[in-house]
Amino acid sequence: MFKQLKQTVASAISSNPLYEYVLDTSGTTLCGRNNLFEKCDAVVRASGKKVTIFTLRIKRMLECCSADEALAIIKTVKDSVALLTHMRHPGILSIDGQLVESKSKIWFVTERVSMVLTPETVHGLPLQVKLLGLCHCAEAIRFLHERAEILLFNFAFSSIYVAEDNKWKIGDLCFAVPRAQLNAPPPSPFPFHSVAAPLLDYLPTEYVDFCTKQSDTAHRDLFSAEAAPLVYPDSDTYGFLVVTVEALEEKRLFHCSGNPREQQRQLSSVEVLMSRYFPAGALRLPRPPIATVISTGPFATPDMKTLTALLSFDILDNDTRFRLLKALYDGLTQSGFCEAVILSDIVPLMLRVSKMDAMLRFALPILLLCAGTLCADNFSRALREYFVSLLTAIIRAPSLQRLAVYAEQLLQRRESIHKHFASVEDRATFIVPLIMKLMQSDGNERLQKGSLEWLRDVLIQTPTINLDLPNDIATRLLHVASSNADFFSLAFQCLEKILTLATTETKMEVEVSLTRDISNATLSLTTVQQDYILNLLKSIQEKMSPEHRAIRSIPLLCPLLLHTNGTVRQFAVASIVGYAQLFGSGPTPPLPSNGASVSSSEAHSAAPLALTAPLTRSTQSPSAAQPATRANDDVFASLFS
Repeated sequence: MFKQLKQTVASAISSNPLYEYVLDTSGTTLCGRNNLFEKCDAVVRASGKKVTIFTLRIKRMLECCSADEALAIIKTVKDSVALLTHMRHPGILSIDGQLVESKSKIWFVTERVSMVLTPETVHGLPLQVKLLGLCHCAEAIRFLHERAEILLFNFAFSSIYVAEDNKWKIGDLCFAVPRAQLNAPPPSPFPFHSVAAPLLDYLPTEYVDFCTKQSDTAHRDLFSAEAAPLVYPDSDTYGFLVVTVEALEEKRLFHCSGNPREQQRQLSSVEVLMSRYFPAGALRLPRPPIATVISTGPFATPDMKTLTALLSFDILDNDTRFRLLKALYDGLTQSGFCEAVILSDIVPLMLRVSKMDAMLRFALPILLLCAGTLCADNFSRALREYFVSLLTAIIRAPSLQRLAVYAEQLLQRRESIHKHFASVEDRATFIVPLIMKLMQSDGNERLQKGSLEWLRDVLIQTPTINLDLPNDIATRLLHVASSNADFFSLAFQCLEKILTLATTETKMEVEVSLTRDISNATLSLTTVQQDYILNLLKSIQEKMSPEHRAIRSIPLLCPLLLHTNGTVRQFAVASIVGYAQLFGSGPTPPLPSNGASVSSSEAHSAAPLALTAPLTRSTQSPSAAQPATRANDDVFASLFS
């Protein structure tokens, strides 16, 4: 018996449509038209997809309206969801599945919605977020007009649903009117103050005047079955203008309380407020099309023109696209876009565009500027995966030839990468291998100089012992310094920093290379470079033990006694005498293990490659040589292979 009961309960649970979702009831709120909807975030059990469930509870409705009104609301919501289900537009809310109806409630599932707007919830939002969100809604309304041939009729704040990516979308088509029925819209038996009626504060004046006139002259119900003079598509401009100014002013324009005469009385003061942003009389017929509205007033600033142009990026010709990208780049360099807009509109478009080989060189600088603007959390969520993939592709590329332009762009805006790859692990895994790769670009002075400057900055901020530098980093730097006199100072700045924590073996290698460099008659050194080398050599030798200076350093310095430059000879004499005196004043050093002294020639022959020797491939630790393999690190493989 108990087993049968358990089976019955389990069967009932599994047959419940809500069982398909994991509900997060902690954030449940009331929202939408007249706050009739209950919003609850959820996750689809089977796929993990994030969704939102909107529920209309019958009991709550009956607390604020009659049974007839409740039935009318349910029918209106059903019609709205049915229309939304068939709409496919980025500015219209996406319905997931079918509307479900039971005795106590009706509910439907949508894409994840963060909130449904009210005049109060837009308070404090950046101006660009408001205007760009309204532009998204305007494009959706134009789609309804031109493709679906539907008049939205009662566009209000409660019609705007904000998706998880901060895109504003139309999610309420409760009173939408097909074009074929414009001359005879379905009459409502309810007065304007009813929760089952359209929102009076956002209704076009021609419709309200018509209903009021019918009530006064015919002494009938407020709504008449006769035709209402709606103007397609200008009647939707009214609601859009009211919502726009309410968003900008962050307050309601009308307070009609369901009284149509109040709308007429308040209209003059609202028009005065409206004239701050749009031409006088914009609320009166004939109204401008919505396409005109979003190209005038607050939408006509340079930053908004650039942002709104992004909405039609895919259909622009190449010349217009490049002008738009240039305007976008200039705006980002001047900090002209807020972080929320960068995340919602700029980054997604540029990520998509950058996957085309021909467009990567134009999109990458913009993405680098975006990265520099974003905070750490937003970068990790929106761009880290992209840049990890890009850096990995450059590091692993067999040749620098095809990627030189992208590498130069990275170097020009390296502060963005430096900002978000600042951990010791990231620098050892990505930054140092990238710098080593770019440092090998013989013949490309911009890459070599940029990589040296970047390495210097990294060495200043991070202890070299934590960077997992390649074993032959000193030899590489000496090679770069000898190859181009312009890079001498940069290379030696890096070398000095590395030597502060270098092993004794590395210091010995550098000591031999420096003395050979000074002795090399074929290598032309300026006085400044020569002094730099001598000072560095002195700092290395002074930190060595007396035994090392006697056995290694003095033999290395002996050839410098014959140098043609007097400064070098004086340096050699002073160093040899000083080291000999210090050695003689101390205890007798032990002999070498083989019992033989080391001559100058032997020291030279045993030394590693000199400064002018060809650069050999280094042996790096696995973490520095190859970044950790990622499941999606081949985003750029087709571009750089």
